[in-house]
Amino acid sequence: MYLSGFKESPYLMVKPDSDLSNVNPEFLQNKYVVRLSGGDYDESFIKRFVYVFRNVKFLDIGNKFGGHKDNSFIYELPNLEGLVISLFRDVDFILNCSILSKKLKQLHLTVYSKNKLKNLDALNDSLERLAISDFDEKDLTKLSALSNLKSLSFLTARIKNLKGIEAMTNLRVLSLGGVRSLVDISDITALQNLKFLEFDICWKLQDFSPIGQLKELEVLQLMDCK
Repeated sequence: MYLSGFKESPYLMVKPDSDLSNVNPEFLQNKYVVRLSGGDYDESFIKRFVYVFRNVKFLDIGNKFGGHKDNSFIYELPNLEGLVISLFRDVDFILNCSILSKKLKQLHLTVYSKNKLKNLDALNDSLERLAISDFDEKDLTKLSALSNLKSLSFLTARIKNLKGIEAMTNLRVLSLGGVRSLVDISDITALQNLKFLEFDICWKLQDFSPIGQLKELEVLQLMDCK
């Protein structure tokens, strides 16, 4: 068990052979994101981890793999405010958002699979920031119930239009990364509270004029948009 990452954003790496019987008390004060990454985390280790880190606020299991593929232990962490997780298609685990921490404010899906996610709307009261990689939907209707979101980011997405985003009127930040198929952003005009807008690898979009109707916009970034 050791600290890693950058000085400004360190994280606590917990490996499968970490000694959970002698944890530095500082590591239990929620100063760091706790990360489980790689290796074979067996059932007994996970049970001990849940007991020791039962009050953890920020957990990253986005790269956890190996023998322990059942991530249901996250439902036993009632104080989670931030979660990074992968929804692998070849793993049986399904993320049921209705039994996640009621305090969850940040969710990052490093691998997205629509068949591995249910009851996302149950997070609407608490969730403020959502980030998704490999979003394979054609539009944003699957996310439209999250009307209280303040930040929505895609690292890569197959969306063709922004249908569904008109319900997210509380958005302040919208980052559209790797949106090679995006051709229509007309629905973006509903986001009259938007401050930051980013397009990255947006090759097919020809009409950017709807951006002109975003009266509160302060920052616009266009990267690799042909």
